[in-house]
Amino acid sequence: FSVRNRSGRPTAMKKLYDIAYCVDAPNKTVSYDTKVADGINNGIFKKREVARFMKTNRLGKPTLVQRSEDGKILVLKNEVPVKADLIKNIVPPQHKPLYIDKTR
Repeated sequence: FSVRNRSGRPTAMKKLYDIAYCVDAPNKTVSYDTKVADGINNGIFKKREVARFMKTNRLGKPTLVQRSEDGKILVLKNEVPVKADLIKNIVPPQHKPLYIDKTR
């Protein structure tokens, strides 16, 4: 996933990373906006590879983020665990060839 879209603004994946960041740090909160929440919850699952994986494994589309109790920011909905880690740190060695960037 790219970090910036065509107009130079952060993508839904970047905002999801900011929300899932492990500690409360400056510039890592995302204010609530319905377009941003819909972009995170729906946009990620529109990617061809993700949609195909979800369909072949008969998985439903989960809700990743929701409005906080005070209504000002987006927070993770603990329906699906979201990890803000590097793939090389969390994927077992036998599965790493599946994650190699083939666009270079």
